Amino acid sequence: PRWDRSPLEADYEQALNSYWQALQQHRTQSNEIEESIDLFYLGRVYHRQGRYRSAILYYRRALSRLNFIATSDDSVLSLKSRLLENLAFIYLEFDNNPQAETILQALIELHQTYETASETHGRALLHLALINSERGEFTRAIEGLDDAFWVFLQRRDRGRQALVSLNLGQVYVQLGQYKNAQNAFQAVLQVVDGDAYYLDYASSALGNLGALRFLQGQYSQALAFYRQAIALQEQDPDPRSVVRVSSLLSEMAYVHRQQNNPDLSLALFQEALQVANQLETRDEKIDIYNGIGLLHRDSNQIQGAWENHSRAVRIAIPAQNHLQTITTQLYTAELLEAEHPELSVAFYKQAINNIETIRSNIRSLPLETQKRYTDTVSASYRDLAALLLKQERVFEAQQVLDLLKIQELESYLQNVRDERPQETLAYLPAEQVLLEQYQALLLNQLTETDPVLSLKAFLADPVVVEALGTLQRAGQDNSLQPESLKKLQHTLQELPHNSAVLYPLVLEDRLELLLVTAAGIPQHRSVPVNKAQLKAAVSNLRHELEDPAGSVKPIASELYDWLIRPLKSELTDIENMIYIPDSVLHYVPLSVLYDNHTHQWLVEQYSSHNLTASSVGNLSDAPQPQLKVLAGAFTDAQTEPFNQQIGERTVPFYGLTYAKQEVDFLQRTLPETVVLEDTHFTRNNLQIHLQEQNILHLATHAAFFPGRPEASFILLGDGDVMTMDELRHWSLPGVDLVVLSACQTAIGHIEDGLEILGMGFQLQRTEAAATLASFWKVDDRSAAWLMQVFYTNLNQGMTKTEALRQAQVTLIEQGRSEPSHWAPFVIIGNGL
Repeated sequence: PRWDRSPLEADYEQALNSYWQALQQHRTQSNEIEESIDLFYLGRVYHRQGRYRSAILYYRRALSRLNFIATSDDSVLSLKSRLLENLAFIYLEFDNNPQAETILQALIELHQTYETASETHGRALLHLALINSERGEFTRAIEGLDDAFWVFLQRRDRGRQALVSLNLGQVYVQLGQYKNAQNAFQAVLQVVDGDAYYLDYASSALGNLGALRFLQGQYSQALAFYRQAIALQEQDPDPRSVVRVSSLLSEMAYVHRQQNNPDLSLALFQEALQVANQLETRDEKIDIYNGIGLLHRDSNQIQGAWENHSRAVRIAIPAQNHLQTITTQLYTAELLEAEHPELSVAFYKQAINNIETIRSNIRSLPLETQKRYTDTVSASYRDLAALLLKQERVFEAQQVLDLLKIQELESYLQNVRDERPQETLAYLPAEQVLLEQYQALLLNQLTETDPVLSLKAFLADPVVVEALGTLQRAGQDNSLQPESLKKLQHTLQELPHNSAVLYPLVLEDRLELLLVTAAGIPQHRSVPVNKAQLKAAVSNLRHELEDPAGSVKPIASELYDWLIRPLKSELTDIENMIYIPDSVLHYVPLSVLYDNHTHQWLVEQYSSHNLTASSVGNLSDAPQPQLKVLAGAFTDAQTEPFNQQIGERTVPFYGLTYAKQEVDFLQRTLPETVVLEDTHFTRNNLQIHLQEQNILHLATHAAFFPGRPEASFILLGDGDVMTMDELRHWSLPGVDLVVLSACQTAIGHIEDGLEILGMGFQLQRTEAAATLASFWKVDDRSAAWLMQVFYTNLNQGMTKTEALRQAQVTLIEQGRSEPSHWAPFVIIGNGL
């Protein structure tokens, strides 16, 4: 076709004039196909000039003309394909993923009409999969990569098969599915089959296999793969291959550091630096200097660590390598934490503000660097909160504790922060001075080879001395009360019951408690109980709770003494506890703690509900007065169970006998109730009937697994499942409450409770106001009984938290005092 010829476009102005003249001529002839071709060429000239706005304009005009042409001519379809692909690449180049996604989807749909596999189709599938991977849509990413691989397999395009497999392995690593990741990386080696033309792909696969072994703690195997990757890379005549060699040597050094071989680690870092110096490979040098800095820190050589981290940040900032800048700032903050806590806080704040502001995609980093970045960032929020509490800087600590929950959600679900407004930590004036003086004395106009001002000299600088003195004298500064805390206290004042928010912070050596009331300064207590003790107590309590004859009170009273009693004097007028649990404490409902002084369960003293973070959801929105329930139930216990594959196990899920009693009661008591039972309980029917209902009640199995968000699910009545990932795409803005009456978490073991945090957040993300869920498998007769009392109370106008509390107290008073019957149920979100 004429449009597919390659005219000379070295003289852009002449080319533009020629295409303009042709366009005018074809317009007068009403020749829409030729007009579209001219518009395409105009767009392509602007594209090659880098005038992207004009290129987009003319590409879109060409598409608009083609859309009015009623023909399936291959030439027209081919032109439309080229236009869509060019548009997509412009949007991808400028990180406009939403626009690129729309264009790529249209391109894929166009090529689905072709009978033969097209290279363009494969590229579109690949790029759309990468967009889904970047935003944490891993299931969709895997499906797209599988489709792209099939296209390139049909075309016998080995290079792109290898590229797709590399990306597929990266996605599986993100999911923690290391076996699948290994298979994907091994597939790259099989595809390229020793062909020297594909050396780079083979080396990357071997490097990733090394990283995979590193992540699994299999250090000897990691080193073996890294050596194979280096041997291949050294055969590559491209001088840029030294960049990869430098990176691989650096990773080997990190492995040896992990194995406590500091001398060998240092030698490899120095060799990596010599290789990196052959080309200006800035990113690799940042990682190398930081690695050397960590080795110095390991041996308590503070000055050496300070110098190397300073060299790293000197490269990272001018290179606008935001992720490595953040990592280096955090390493510096950690270095200063013990001896210079005020200075450490300033560096932590700077790094966290960069994290919150920049929000870079870490999946652009090598696997090993991703892991170091993620681990360092995840620890930083907890470390900063602990430092602030130790200095009694409670206003700042409250904001950091909230940001910690968002960071944990980001680490677990990997798609949270981009959807939320930016929130930054305020600097004290003296902290701002410290950071500016560090910039002036150690970074400004200095290269990596310039001498580094020693830490001792920096601390002796008069400006630094004065700023640190100010910070040490400052104590609590009411002017630093963040907007998030003001908003939270204002919300507490609006609630119908006197409420307080309890933040525990679980540290390796102690438990920190922060209590926020409707007015005044938040109260802080430090409790001398370490994480191992807490984990043992929580694990034992869960074991006893899941046994109706278990001995719960001794352990529950111990936890009460750790979590509640230190603040008891501050809770005199409090009626409702709003709980933002941390770490292993996610697995224990607050209601089941036991006061051995008054011989009461906490549920007999306070109502309570959980939050993922105080900034998630709205606590003061009142529910709709009339209860309209959509109830889905899996009741048929006589049929074959639905089997779900969970890791290496197949778990059978049977129908719930008393679920029918549960939904029948709702239908009798609340006339607006719609019931979907068994095979009628499908995702399509749920979506159809959700339009008018304000309570979604699911009497079925739901399971949430530590470290496996993609494995967590809600079982439907037809055997289908809704995964935790799917929940984020549901829209429930008119729903006041989602009830999961038979869900369970942490099958087999406990970790840090992120599956519970993630489940609550995903449901709040749908805009549902609150969730009522059970934390362990409960007898379905007890669940049905409690639900009947709960809905009766709710129908009488009680708030959700009070309705649940009264239902639990009723069961206690009626002889079902064993907490295994009533304690699993917790409200997450709005308690009204």
